[in-house]
Amino acid sequence: MPAWLAVGSVTVGAFAFVTTEFLPVGLLPQIAQEFGVTPGTAGLMVTIPGVTAAISAPGMMLGAGRVDRRYILLILSALLLSSNLISAFAPNFAVMLIGRAILGASLGGFWTLALAAAGRLVQPHEAARATAMILAGVTFATVIGVPFGTFIANLASCIAFR
Repeated sequence: MPAWLAVGSVTVGAFAFVTTEFLPVGLLPQIAQEFGVTPGTAGLMVTIPGVTAAISAPGMMLGAGRVDRRYILLILSALLLSSNLISAFAPNFAVMLIGRAILGASLGGFWTLALAAAGRLVQPHEAARATAMILAGVTFATVIGVPFGTFIANLASCIAFR
């Protein structure tokens, strides 16, 4: 049972990472207006994490070495939280991009370790089910998390501008 709780926590992490990564897509016009940039420039909020993730992933594989993956996943989750806080309270677009770059660094590391951890968290014959459960977090983020987050943000914007 504790092994499946660990898989569940990685699933929640996958949901949080994917939702955070793609949520700005539905909000680019509002974000561009808020920071006084063009929608194309605001699109850097999606590009920066992807590029940073691509750069950080190989380094994470090499740097993780013999360190307990649980600790690394906890640190990456803390980085996700900090990137969200930085982005939420960003006073300008440059700070927003710094927050999104931190997301990218943690994102690359998370995906490097998360799926590999699935097979190590449970018995070998349950590895496929654990991997499917973690990937379900991605599906739920894409189908529920991002649209619901966009809805809430739009609702909050309507209330704020009344």
